[in-house]
Amino acid sequence: MRRVAVEDDLTPYQEAIAEAGYEVIRLSEAESLFDEVDAVVVSGEDEDILGDESVLFDMPVISVEGMTPEEVVARLEETFEL
Repeated sequence: MRRVAVEDDLTPYQEAIAEAGYEVIRLSEAESLFDEVDAVVVSGEDEDILGDESVLFDMPVISVEGMTPEEVVARLEETFEL
């Protein structure tokens, strides 16, 4: 099962991603688990949410800005198909 870290205040996105069969981890709880996370979903309001550390991780970071929860799930599915 793919593990996706989702920014804490994105509850509708957390729910949609979990319903699609992904394991959802709150971003605040995932800091020590980044080597075990397959993707990160953020609000886009703070593009530097991961700081400079994001370049150290080989995982997609998806901004939900302008996207519905369903569109984010579709983006995750497309990403993991590649």
